Amino acid sequence: MASRRFSLLLLDENEVYFDDCSAYFYASASDDRKVKGRLKVCSHSLMFDSDDVRLPIMKFPLRCVERLEQQAPASPSPARPFALLANFANSLSSPGGSSGKIEYLMLTTSLTVEMKENNVDAPYTFKQEMLSYRFSLNYVNLGSFLPRVRNLWAISKLPPEQAERQLQSIVDEHQSSLAFNTSQIEDIGEKILLEVTGERVTPLAHNPGRVLITSAIIYFQPFNNVSPNPVDKFRLSSILRIAKRRCVLRHVGLELFFESQQQSSETDSVFFAFRTTEERDNIHDVLIRQPAMSRLVKDDESNMCLKWQNGLVSNFDYLMYLNTMAGRTFNDVGQYPVFPWIIADYTSASLDLQNPRTFRDLTKPVGALNPDRIKTLRQRMAEMPEPKFLYGTHYSTPGYVLFYLVRSAPDFMLRLQNGRFDAPSRMFHSIQETWHGVMSNPADVKELIPEFYQPSKRGFFLVNSERLYLGIKENGVRLDDVVLPPWAKDAEDFINKMHLALESEYVSERIHHWIDLIFGFKQQGPDSFAADNVFYPLTYEGAVDIDAISDPFEKAAIVAQIKEFGQTPRQLFKKPHPKRLPMVARSRTGDNVQFGAAPPELKPLSSSYGSAPPDLKPLSSSFGTVNVMLESLNLGVLASTPPIGHLDPQLMSTSAPLEPSPIAISISPSPDVTDSFGSADMHSVSGPWPDMSSLAHDMTIKAHKDVVTSLCLSLDGSLLYSTSQDSSLKIYSLQEKKQLRSASLGDLALSSCHLTPNRKSLLVSSWDNNIYLYSLESGRIQCSVLAHDDAVSCLQLHKNTIVSASWDTSLKIWKLRESTIDSVPLHEFSDHEAPVSALAVSPDGTLAISGDQHGYLNLVNIQKFSTVWTLQTFASSCSAMQFLPDGRRVVVCSEGGDVKLVDTHGNEIFSANAGDHIRCVVSDGIQLLAGATAAIHHWNLAQGRQLESIMLPSSEDATSIIVPSALPKHVVVGRSKGS
Repeated sequence: MASRRFSLLLLDENEVYFDDCSAYFYASASDDRKVKGRLKVCSHSLMFDSDDVRLPIMKFPLRCVERLEQQAPASPSPARPFALLANFANSLSSPGGSSGKIEYLMLTTSLTVEMKENNVDAPYTFKQEMLSYRFSLNYVNLGSFLPRVRNLWAISKLPPEQAERQLQSIVDEHQSSLAFNTSQIEDIGEKILLEVTGERVTPLAHNPGRVLITSAIIYFQPFNNVSPNPVDKFRLSSILRIAKRRCVLRHVGLELFFESQQQSSETDSVFFAFRTTEERDNIHDVLIRQPAMSRLVKDDESNMCLKWQNGLVSNFDYLMYLNTMAGRTFNDVGQYPVFPWIIADYTSASLDLQNPRTFRDLTKPVGALNPDRIKTLRQRMAEMPEPKFLYGTHYSTPGYVLFYLVRSAPDFMLRLQNGRFDAPSRMFHSIQETWHGVMSNPADVKELIPEFYQPSKRGFFLVNSERLYLGIKENGVRLDDVVLPPWAKDAEDFINKMHLALESEYVSERIHHWIDLIFGFKQQGPDSFAADNVFYPLTYEGAVDIDAISDPFEKAAIVAQIKEFGQTPRQLFKKPHPKRLPMVARSRTGDNVQFGAAPPELKPLSSSYGSAPPDLKPLSSSFGTVNVMLESLNLGVLASTPPIGHLDPQLMSTSAPLEPSPIAISISPSPDVTDSFGSADMHSVSGPWPDMSSLAHDMTIKAHKDVVTSLCLSLDGSLLYSTSQDSSLKIYSLQEKKQLRSASLGDLALSSCHLTPNRKSLLVSSWDNNIYLYSLESGRIQCSVLAHDDAVSCLQLHKNTIVSASWDTSLKIWKLRESTIDSVPLHEFSDHEAPVSALAVSPDGTLAISGDQHGYLNLVNIQKFSTVWTLQTFASSCSAMQFLPDGRRVVVCSEGGDVKLVDTHGNEIFSANAGDHIRCVVSDGIQLLAGATAAIHHWNLAQGRQLESIMLPSSEDATSIIVPSALPKHVVVGRSKGS
């Protein structure tokens, strides 16, 4: 039975494996019975890997070798090196013939390390006694082999700093002498793009080699033969994602994600590290430009957050995504994905996911969950010199990761622990004991790993399937399978319930707090101190420039500290993370509600971001079926403009309406509701709209001579009010299909109109700097206020509160009375430095957001008269905006075609570009309609996906748009130029 046991995990830290040769090992110096195997040359040791896996791999650290020489067969007979060999004496080969011509390698050492006996991952045996060994080489001349090994042996005796330099010189010379074997290139038509030296990074092991990139394939040829394949090949066409990574504190890593070749929801990935950041970045840029990478998925934090908020991405998948974006990877246990403890009850007989006391407090880091412990830690930190920190340990370290995975990956634990398992009292034995330690031990603040929430893994890491001997605790208990809580029948049931807890509504409502701690604004700075979330300084990205350290021992010491203390993920958010929508809102955006044509098949998040559990079961639905039509208004040519108060009975368009195209979908239209906002962009169905796909033109009303600036409807939906840059206000009866009134409120353009709460008046703003209150009963102006020093560009109304914005850059709050407007504003905001071009008010009337022509957004509290934040969002002028029904998110658009969703903390949740000039927007929180150049762009806002562009007649721009509360099956669009 040939041995396949050797791996780079058997090497010491920073040790390099060069090559090996076929060899025989002899039972003793005088016994010619022999065992065939491979003699492996490493920078710090020689190793013999027997073909018979019943025998251990023997490792001879060069620093402990006392003799290394070529010798004839005659020699005194020392004790046999290990007794096991004698037990197989009858199976050992006889050399046959005369042995006098065989040259032997004689090795005497004070330390022999034996490992993987019977191919079992068990603690190594360290034989600290003087033993001699005899080998003969096959197909290799000992005279050429021995000088190389003796040189390494001599270096091992040098002072560490000198030895390190000479070893590096040997490694560099060895690697530079190995060229890429171009015969491995599959197709003569492949264009070679570049060739560099790199390392393939796997947990606790880096394998150096040549990386050759062609127009079709990435080739990796290791500098050694540890891999069964001389060259590994990764096709560009199979790459789904490319992510830049840190590797040993340096920004030199590149991780490539591929669709799994297995029948599972997991992904395959390969992690490379290069010599410099510049080299890594160049490789990244070369790859993403290749036409062969047709399946490459662009990282899009905004869309992923949006999908998670709307329930289209599970909590698990979103946390896995954030881990990936923050540089966490399964290929590096020092940067392993981190997941939270969710459940706090591991003693009950049953698990009650409806009881809040079942769950851990997600607003606090693990170290702050115990009030007594955090009090002590705060006191200790107060007495510290700078830099101060609360926790000397971390929530994620290689040791903690392998603490959990020792049963499924014992070889990694042995590598980390220098050939030993940890003491039984410190091993992972019981879920309840581990949670107790996390809650009480001052030095134990570890979180969990993804495997605790992956039903597809069935809890494999909790079961001692290899029957490893892990030791016996002080109380006499032998370690075996992990002891589970009483509420779990077995490991699979435990993981299933952990997953259910993670996806529960209680956690969905609170997980954003934990995201703030691990990936967000509470990770660093003053907010981290306020949140009791301060770790040892070296754990944070950028705390040390490893390349700036010239002393190799200082550099090694820093790296060792980082491996001990752990690494904090890259900070992703500088503001509070958005909260997930409530279940009621999420249920309206589930995969069962598909608007428009079916999208291309979406791969599970796991296909490009890491392992994931089975897809969540869609929420059930009992929605009805409706028909949808488009009612487009082309408000254009007007024959005459009668005086104020006079009705014009002329019907402006006599064309018969087109027959609408019915569309059946699984969604229910909302009933008519009372509109309390009075603003054109808020005249929308309060619940989810019907499917707005494939809208059909219904009728055109020609009413204005210039751009239609605003639209609103009467409560019953029978009357349409519109304003225009032609300075006129129009009233049109949709039932009678005729214009009832046309009024001119001055010589300049009117910018907006809103129906007052009593439904007796219209509030109208004008470019003549005034706000007008127009009586619908008398047909006359009841009141006017000189509101601004320049044109009133935007106006919003919430109950009796008016918010106006102007080209004079100001924002003002006014009080609306029954038949008048207070002449003095309640407050004035002067945060903008450019003309204000868009304005929206939150559904509860507490917040207003405005955008200006320089692309800045400004959020204010109109009840407290305070500015919340100001930020630049666009490179071009802000053109339209609307709060979503949840009141926490706002759709904002620009003249450059940008469509973004931001929350009230200023976080960007979604971003896209319509490739068109956006003039107006309306949304129910699930669908979005954006009026643009001769078209309406229809988006599924829950998925962040554009569904279609609906072309408008006569190729005129859409300048205002509403979905009436009273007519939920219709869209009303005002257009430019009045044609």
